[in-house]
Amino acid sequence: MKDPCVFMNRTPVKCIACLVAAMLLLVPCLLFAASAADPAGGRVVVYDAPESVAVCDDYLVEVSDGGEWIRVPVFAAGVTRGRRTCTETFFASVDLDGSMRVRVKPKRPFSSAQIRPLYDGISGTAEDGVLSFEVSGPCQLSVEFDGDVMHNLQLFVNDIPADTPDPADPDVIFFDAGLHTAENDSRISVRDGIPILYVHSGQTVWLAGGAVVKSRILPDRGAHDVTVGGRGILDLYDWNTPEGTDESITQAFGRRIFGIEAIDVTGLAVSGIIFRNATAYTVCGQNVSGAKFENLKLFSCSDFSDGIDLMSSEDIEIRDSYIRSNDDGIVASGTCWSAVGPSRGWLVENCVFMTDCGHSVYIGGIGSNDEICDMRFRDIDILDDYEESSYYWGAIGVNSCDGNLVHDLSFEDIRIERVTKGEPIRLTVRNNYEREDTPGRGITDVVFRNVTVGSSGEKSSIKGLADAKISNVLFDNFVFEGTTIGPMNYRKAFHQVENGENVRFTAEYEGAFGRLLNFFVQLLNRILDLFRV
Repeated sequence: MKDPCVFMNRTPVKCIACLVAAMLLLVPCLLFAASAADPAGGRVVVYDAPESVAVCDDYLVEVSDGGEWIRVPVFAAGVTRGRRTCTETFFASVDLDGSMRVRVKPKRPFSSAQIRPLYDGISGTAEDGVLSFEVSGPCQLSVEFDGDVMHNLQLFVNDIPADTPDPADPDVIFFDAGLHTAENDSRISVRDGIPILYVHSGQTVWLAGGAVVKSRILPDRGAHDVTVGGRGILDLYDWNTPEGTDESITQAFGRRIFGIEAIDVTGLAVSGIIFRNATAYTVCGQNVSGAKFENLKLFSCSDFSDGIDLMSSEDIEIRDSYIRSNDDGIVASGTCWSAVGPSRGWLVENCVFMTDCGHSVYIGGIGSNDEICDMRFRDIDILDDYEESSYYWGAIGVNSCDGNLVHDLSFEDIRIERVTKGEPIRLTVRNNYEREDTPGRGITDVVFRNVTVGSSGEKSSIKGLADAKISNVLFDNFVFEGTTIGPMNYRKAFHQVENGENVRFTAEYEGAFGRLLNFFVQLLNRILDLFRV
């Protein structure tokens, strides 16, 4: 080992020369580091649309990671508000490693623009009819001009996939870029006039970027370890009618078309793809266990076209997804159809909802003396929720019916930006309206923490039954239209709390005197509830 003091014993001229040489070597390294940290730097992957698949000119979308601008194809999807005539919204998708700039130019002139979720904090600059902004990672955005949420642009920014399977693997059903239909792809079967892709245990279905597959996906009943992934589009758009009504679909096609229907499946993984307009539940699961849904993007406009609807299903993870549905966005229920038993052990996080008719999250609506329990919902943005029928109000709806007991739920870091028509939160025990079965056994042990409601057409409600109460519900840091709700002012946010026990709001008062005051406030509220003042 050399003596560390040798350098200090050199002549001053040699020392200066060494320092200059070291600085010259260091400068390129610093420049490289600065370039790597450039917030506009990254790698962008854009997939071309198949020649035979229509793209839209309602928006011109371009992206750049610091080099040339790349045009991104824009597609249409059917949406409808309140089950009325369908209209078209639009979407574009990009894979990104790093950061990028985005330019969006709508066909029509605009006076204002907004990029949501607001929590993402992305603000754009408008100049000469073009909205420009930066994106620094995966996200699902609604780009809205002049407040129009029906013809908005949804921009999906994904990671670059690192787990692309080998197309030559016999257990891989690989759809490369292009349009795949029952007419040009023998792997797609037809039953009762409906295209179906059958999937067996241990198989992977991969929709590569630029692939459009016109088929539903049906794993074998009782299958295990089924994977569906990629960056393509599972497209059932052609099976939707302009009216988007139950009668018109039934007349035209005789039955509804799920995007993915899984029954008694263990180990289901679905990620990355875009679902366009299934005419029934986009993802339907019955007795599913150990399922993971990540980075899904879906649109629906038909009656009863829920987003992810799982019955009697356990150990479920739903992450990083954008759900725009004409009915409920995510549903957890019990016994129904082929499903029997409880739903429990769910985690739903980092999801974005825009619900055009129904609940964004709906728990416990169907069953048969089941438990719907042990579920966590966190880091969720509800951009808008709309429901015309007051029976189905509740952007977050928790319902105990059919003898179900609903318990141990938590909702944390929930941002409900707007409820155009309906209630932000509804907890209720009642009969099943459609089946007139027995009411539920109650709702208990529910926590709402760090929940904000930006604006709402209605207040929230809590309504149990005399012999099936709603109990042990905590609202901790619940903010309604800019006001933090506590025991003294909860009526600003709730128009009804009936047959509730130990329904608490964040205590505004501490210490011995505060606890005494809180007790009297809750007592006063109970008396007022009795007279419904």
